[in-house]
Amino acid sequence: MLGISALETLPLLNEAVHSRVLEDTEHGFRFRDHRFRSGLANSLTRGVRRKLQAAANLGTENAVGDRGEESVAVLLRLAERMKPNAPGTAADLITHLLSTMADEDGRRPRIAADAVRLLAVTGRMEEARQLGESSLHGKTVSSGSGELLLALADTSYLHGRSKDAIEYSGAALAVPGLPAAVRVQLGSVRAHALLDEGTSAESVREAEEFALRAIDESYGLGSTEALVCGYSSRCRVAVEHGDLSAAIMFGNRAVGITEEYEGRARHRHPRIWLSAALAAADRVEEARGILTSDKEDCDRFGTSWSLPLWHLRLAELDLNSGRLETAGLEAEMGLRASKGSTETPRSARLLAVHAQVALHRDDREQARAHIGAARAMLARSRQSIPFELAWAGALLAEDEDDPQAALAEMADMVRDDQDRIRVLVRFPHAGARIAQWAGHTGDTGLAAAAADTAQRLADANPDVALLEAASLHARGITLGDTALLRGAVDTYGRSSRVMARAAALCDLAQAQADGDGADAAA
Repeated sequence: MLGISALETLPLLNEAVHSRVLEDTEHGFRFRDHRFRSGLANSLTRGVRRKLQAAANLGTENAVGDRGEESVAVLLRLAERMKPNAPGTAADLITHLLSTMADEDGRRPRIAADAVRLLAVTGRMEEARQLGESSLHGKTVSSGSGELLLALADTSYLHGRSKDAIEYSGAALAVPGLPAAVRVQLGSVRAHALLDEGTSAESVREAEEFALRAIDESYGLGSTEALVCGYSSRCRVAVEHGDLSAAIMFGNRAVGITEEYEGRARHRHPRIWLSAALAAADRVEEARGILTSDKEDCDRFGTSWSLPLWHLRLAELDLNSGRLETAGLEAEMGLRASKGSTETPRSARLLAVHAQVALHRDDREQARAHIGAARAMLARSRQSIPFELAWAGALLAEDEDDPQAALAEMADMVRDDQDRIRVLVRFPHAGARIAQWAGHTGDTGLAAAAADTAQRLADANPDVALLEAASLHARGITLGDTALLRGAVDTYGRSSRVMARAAALCDLAQAQADGDGADAAA
């Protein structure tokens, strides 16, 4: 690549080895620590990296000579070695290789699909999408087109475009003669997309079926990526059902597989979903520790697709713990990391955090602006409104003393028992709020149902003090029982939810004032 002989590079390599930057292994030289590689890559602009990569590719081709087929084989072997630890470099290498291949080459669809997925995990969504769609254009329905559809479905899921992921995966699953390995990966990706997009119990049931199938079939096929996706989606499904011990078990299994087998499975970042399960169980410090480990993997592999989700998880932890300043900062960092994937439910969730921070600071107009922006972008991209945005809208309505509007915001998410569990596992104190809004509007049946759901969620997770506190809170509101509300305040004190405890204190003070007023009137 440098135009010098191999012998002339030896002093440079020797210096790098003695400086403990490179290590000499039986398979060649490699960086001793991923931070050296990341530091070198980050010190160069993308254009410079591409030029260097093109020169390296040319050097490899020249070394092989005019033997075209052997040149392709050598480049593919190089890319294969790079995929687990340097997916961005592997993507550049394969993209270059595609530019040298004839359009009618039968290997192009499979190689292009691999490049699309590598580009996607490294955060280069637009490049991935354009390569995938251009490679798919004009292709007849075949297993190759199925692999391209899988790549586009995965790209859409990784970057929060869940509706597109569902459409692409549905089209791919309809391709006849699809290889089993592709089909199982499609199922695992579709499970996650359904959980991102759907707010219905039917979406959760379908996601669970795909996750179970992915796990069962992955063992036989040896597909660790699909296996990790399957277990992490089962982790998410268990959270939706309110079974937090099962969620943590499945999440730990997904993480354990990535640590046992290494490889590209680590690019799936299952710790993000394990951290969500731990946060739901109020194991906040464990959740933070898991996220710290996950960020190390992101930095090591350059898999920046996960950054918006990573910032979202931290923002939610900080918001619930009353750290408003850092919650807002994390939400903003998540939006910036989203780059070209802003009009997604994931971005709407980040804006919902911003809105709640604004409400806690008595900035109603700012909260309304964040909620309005989130709704507008979801309308433009035809995406569903996530629970988090509906909840932020309900809190804004409550702040405006409009309990009927608050209930209307959550109308499609609180009438069914399973849907209420999905709301309460995200926002445990929502049971008390829903009960209060329903009481103010005369819907005593919904108030009692909300309290009953909170009780059953607490019973299903007896080790989670947060859920016990939320149950006492909801029943205290429904029954107007100051003893239950006092118990809620005390029990919230054994949890991390500072803001929920503050709300319970306000409700207790109001109940005591109402009781004193009733006594005085009597």
